[in-house]
Amino acid sequence: MDQKQMRYRRHWDSYWRQIVANNLQGRVLWESAPERSAWEDMERFRPYINEALPLLDLGCGSGKQTRFLARHFGRVIGVDVSPAVVEHAQQTSDDSSSVEWRVFNALNTKEAEALHAELGDMNIYVRGVFHVIDEKDRDIFVSTLETLLGAQGTLYQIELTVEALAYVRAINHDGSLRFPKVVQPTGFNISRDKEKYFPGNRWMLLDEGENVTLHTVALKNGEEGAVPANYLVLRRRVSNQAYTEENTLE
Repeated sequence: MDQKQMRYRRHWDSYWRQIVANNLQGRVLWESAPERSAWEDMERFRPYINEALPLLDLGCGSGKQTRFLARHFGRVIGVDVSPAVVEHAQQTSDDSSSVEWRVFNALNTKEAEALHAELGDMNIYVRGVFHVIDEKDRDIFVSTLETLLGAQGTLYQIELTVEALAYVRAINHDGSLRFPKVVQPTGFNISRDKEKYFPGNRWMLLDEGENVTLHTVALKNGEEGAVPANYLVLRRRVSNQAYTEENTLE
């Protein structure tokens, strides 16, 4: 692991250690009720996946969404770069939970290759992770997704839009929400970034949506926030599949 990867892991681990130690999970914006958040996501991606494959929750945090998904799929693995939050997820899961938990750095290609060698092709659920990856590292992140998906897996990504930063600032006017310093609040521009990071000659676009929201924890007024978001459902384009502009949405 190089120094940048170590620094990335340290930042997130320090953040989660403080959150867990001070019982501040309710102030972490994205730690929302999974019965609403993960349910809406699942309704979007389930028609496109091979349910015989494992489902990886990449960037699982405290594991709320992961445990919910495990009630609907046969094998679910929650992974996060922070050892502290993975330990917390394990400790707060009851014995009936079938989730497997792993510490995993999505910017480490060797870790990605090792995980794929162990589990084979998998489906991937990514909720609000892309925007916290430094722009210089996003190609590595996408390469990791390709490695883990293999030839059969399906990727579901829900991400903040470029308008989300102003919205988050407005709902956090009192500073009560807790954000890590490593967040890169640039958002995902679906018309520009889709082709930049998931070009049609390498990816099949199965579904997309631009006018959706990423639900939040309850705010000080007792209501949840609804951060502007978009989503993609994608699969790798294998070498023997011809690419044309007309078949990008299949």
